[in-house]
Order: sequence, then structure tokens, then C-alpha cells
Amino acid sequence: MKLQGLDLSKWNTVPDYQKLSGSGLAFVYVKASEAEYKDTTYADKYSHLSETGLLCGAYHFFKASVDPLAQAGVFLNTIGNKINDGDMPPVLDIEDPSETLTVQQYEDAISTWLNHIEQATGVKPMIYTGGWYWEQLKTLDNTSRFKDYPLWLSSYTPDYGPMFGGWASPTIWQYTEKGSIAEIGPVDLDYFLGTPADLWGFARLKPIGPGSKNLSKTKAIQKRLAQLGCYHGIADGYFGPNTSNAVIEFQKSKGMPADGTVRVDSWVEMFAI
Repeated sequence: MKLQGLDLSKWNTVPDYQKLSGSGLAFVYVKASEAEYKDTTYADKYSHLSETGLLCGAYHFFKASVDPLAQAGVFLNTIGNKINDGDMPPVLDIEDPSETLTVQQYEDAISTWLNHIEQATGVKPMIYTGGWYWEQLKTLDNTSRFKDYPLWLSSYTPDYGPMFGGWASPTIWQYTEKGSIAEIGPVDLDYFLGTPADLWGFARLKPIGPGSKNLSKTKAIQKRLAQLGCYHGIADGYFGPNTSNAVIEFQKSKGMPADGTVRVDSWVEMFAI
């Protein structure tokens, strides 16, 4: 099964964030930083996207010539020094065409960033790259040192093609850079290769119901239910009786068990994933 997603940077403008809810999209990644610089559009994009039905994550573009600990520090500072349950794992984007390190030096620099981010956040990062880059002798010479990290594969082909670096298959496949969806385009489009339950597990998202502390996704639910005519209150992030009753109304309309808590099945129906 494939779930649709996209990834954004400062080069992408989003005319209407709420159009992404119900668009069929399940997840989004936003560029947070590159080398020692923040993406100046990250905070605004992430704030808006977190209140949609998409599960959100952040990525860092790695520059091999820059101290990996300094790069990790910039990334952590940009994302607020934490990754919450319900956020997609952090990503290291490895495709720097200007690198001049030896393979061993490059591997060690990558490892330093990955280890620091995992220790700081408690979440294992994912690697973004393509065989067109990873297999080159002058870059990483097809090293399998990082095969235990999830892979976000860049491959603009009818299928994701032969694997490399010891990976058996990707977790996410970026299949085009020329996509268009919800009035955004051209834009990178991606597939998560798994079920909605797999995606929730990958993002460590827990059911959202009465008393939930997931403020942003409670707002997403309230806004979506308002679009669907089930919720008539304010999207304040408080999952109280009004929100619970709106979820029950929606669940009944879909012939689902109606308990007022949003789990994977309700999420899929609600956001047309």
C-alpha cells in the first residue's frame, strides 16, 4: 500500500493550508535547515501544517564540509529542540554535490549528525538520498554502514528500482519533483510504503480523544469536522465534550464504532487518506 505525501522548502508557496486536509495527502516534510542556516519559512509552514490532517516532519540538508555537530545544533534549534509523538522522524538529506571528503570521513560526519540527533530527541532519524548519489566512488561508494536507518529514497522512475547501500526497500519514496496538488506546484511528491497504521506507528501517533494533549492535531480534527458540518465550535485544540460529540456524529455517519476518539480508521475516513 502507498500513502501520498509531499515535501516543501522555501521555494514552495502554500496558498491554502486547509485545502491539504481531505486532499488525499497523509504526510509532509518541511526543510528546516541547511549547513548552518535555518530555512526562514520553516516555522510558519510547520505551524500551519501541524493543524492539518497531515503528519509532519522536518529535514536538514547536509553539507559535508561543515562541522556535523554545528549542523545538528542548527537543526535542533530550528525545530524547537524536540520531536513530539505524532511528528515524523527527523531526516538527514544527503546529496551534497560539492563534498570533497574521503568516504570514511563522510561516513563519520554523517554518523556524528545522526547519533547526536537521536540522543537529543530520542527518535531514530531517517536518511534521504538516491542511488545516483550514494553509489558513487567519490561520495559514499555504496557503503552499507547506515542500512539500519529508515530510507527516504529519491528515484524519479516508474518503480523505485534496484536498491543499494544494504537497504532492502525504502520507507518513503520520492517519485517526482514536478508534482502538483492543492494548488502547490511544481512540488516534490512522495509515497509512504505502508498502511495508515504503519504511518501512525512510524510517527508514534497515539489515539486522539477526550483529554488529549495533542493540541495541533486536535485543532486539525476540529477544523476538518467543521468543514464536514459536524463541529460548530472554535478550533481551540481542547478535546472536550463538543469535540467528542462531533467525532461521534462523524463516526455514526460512516457506520463506524462511535466512541468519540479518533484512531487510525477514523483518521483515514475524516481526512480522505
